[in-house]
Amino acid sequence: MEKLIEILIEEAESLSRDFKKASSLGEGTPQEIADYRENSFRSFISRFFPNPYRVVKGKIHDSYGNGPSASIDCVLVNPAHPHLIDKQNKFQLLLADGVDLVIELKPDFSKTDELVRALNQAISVKKLRRVKGPFVLPQTKPEHVIEVSKQIPFFVFTQKVKTNIIDTVNEIMSWYKKNSIPMDSRIDAIAINDLGILNYIKHSDFYYYSWQLPESEKTGWFLESWGEATLVGFLLRLETSFSAVANIQEGVLNRYIKRIKIPHIQRIVT
Repeated sequence: MEKLIEILIEEAESLSRDFKKASSLGEGTPQEIADYRENSFRSFISRFFPNPYRVVKGKIHDSYGNGPSASIDCVLVNPAHPHLIDKQNKFQLLLADGVDLVIELKPDFSKTDELVRALNQAISVKKLRRVKGPFVLPQTKPEHVIEVSKQIPFFVFTQKVKTNIIDTVNEIMSWYKKNSIPMDSRIDAIAINDLGILNYIKHSDFYYYSWQLPESEKTGWFLESWGEATLVGFLLRLETSFSAVANIQEGVLNRYIKRIKIPHIQRIVT
């Protein structure tokens, strides 16, 4: 287990170096810098979700005619997704029923324009619906769990938030309130490299840590302080999200990272 954590910390450091390298490209255009960062990040995710998974960029549609979503930097495509690719080996069409989760890359989430853009992107993804959730026996699950499992999990990965993380949470919640955004259209979590995972828990059934909390404190914002092991916590968060289809067996990586003790968790009160 120690070796796995060590490897992931090294990966985090490598990813941070790639981001810094992108910023120092000098004559590179903003789009070239963004492309470099996105390619580095997708390459990282691909190593932990290898073939037959695909990690791509693009817009997503559902079978109900919703969409397309906004373009998303990192889309994890389930092996069950039809192989709809063009001559450049890029997906021509991304279908909600074959997308496990999405991650939007925001190097500096302390900037209001980046934050608001991510919240709007999340809304565009959350309006999509899978036909079915990833349960073999859905009749054994509460209706609200079934409904949430038909949505695509939406995450943000960033290098920076406001100095006081409560200010970031307040800005998000103020924007949601101002724009009357319903709960099911909101973001799921923000991974802050070298700091931790900021989880937005909308129902007590959806947090793997909630069993340790009193009933009145099982929802809201929670900061898991992973520090330099943040990528460990992020992979755990990805592994515990609702996938597009039912998994017959538990993932190999999940068998290990779920044994890692979650560090200090703070409920953010706004």
